[in-house]
Amino acid sequence: IEEQRLYFSLNDVEQAECRTIRLTKHRCYFVALLGYFKSKPVIIAPSFRDISIDMQFIASQIQRGKGIKPFSVSKMQRDRIYSRILRLLNYNKWNEKQHLNALCHHLVYIGHAWLEPRHLFDAAIEYLASHNIAIPKYSVLQRLISRTMQQVRKDLTLQLNQLTSNELNVF
Repeated sequence: IEEQRLYFSLNDVEQAECRTIRLTKHRCYFVALLGYFKSKPVIIAPSFRDISIDMQFIASQIQRGKGIKPFSVSKMQRDRIYSRILRLLNYNKWNEKQHLNALCHHLVYIGHAWLEPRHLFDAAIEYLASHNIAIPKYSVLQRLISRTMQQVRKDLTLQLNQLTSNELNVF
């Protein structure tokens, strides 16, 4: 209950945004997604069943003791809720065209110092957080880290080839 109070309590600005949502069930879903996003800035698509305990807690707070019946949220409605959350928290949704090159450049720079996948993962998460970008799917991060490791290894091979004599380059 303490964690639920921590994650699902709204400040005045969040409360005002919540009140602009017409349906109570969507308000509750907004509060749940906002709490999850503040905990970890990842865009998720949980079903009511996945978050039913939290939804009951939120409904009791919003509706003063009343519960909430199971429902589903369309992708369009969830996208609208996330648009509100991102705007409210001053975050951007991951956009490969917009964010990929800068993050790759940063990871290659980091990779030249320490080429460990876990370190690159942490560096990517830190970069995204410092630039207020929602964390993309983990498969995107895996692809980025693999690409970074390949690029750094290629750079190191080129540097070694340039620094070694022709006789050693044969091996």
